[in-house]
Amino acid sequence: IAGPAVLTTSIILVNKFGVLLTILSAIANILIAGVLLFFSKILIKLISSTGAKTISKIANLIMAAYAVMIIRKGIELILSSL
Repeated sequence: IAGPAVLTTSIILVNKFGVLLTILSAIANILIAGVLLFFSKILIKLISSTGAKTISKIANLIMAAYAVMIIRKGIELILSSL
């Protein structure tokens, strides 16, 4: 299942890096995600539920910072075109 973000990113990557590299990176991504999901119970035991919550909060903070950066750049672009 692929949403609009995956499709848009794929189109951009194909135009920038070519079909072969895009397909190879998608396969690598699927394999890494599959391995992590397959061993998820072991990973949770290894890092504990507190560690998993900490990693989740850090990832959320990084995504929020990235979202703010994108919004800021968009506003700058709009204001510079006026």
